[in-house]
Amino acid sequence: MGNSELTGKVIKLIPYGASVRLDEGKVGLIHVCQFEELPERGLTDPPKEGDRVIVKVAGKEKEGRLNLTFLGN
Repeated sequence: MGNSELTGKVIKLIPYGASVRLDEGKVGLIHVCQFEELPERGLTDPPKEGDRVIVKVAGKEKEGRLNLTFLGN
């Protein structure tokens, strides 16, 4: 995984972010604070359920869930 870009699908929006199932089957979270930074990064809209997204793995929690950085859709 490392720093490579990955693709996945938003499976659920939750109060603290978006849950994404990566194409390889793992599930990760894009934290809601990233959606507030979208205009600064040249992006306009946060993803919606069912959207395909491009992400990067930023880290991994003890429970095994991946922390994702939202790169776009």
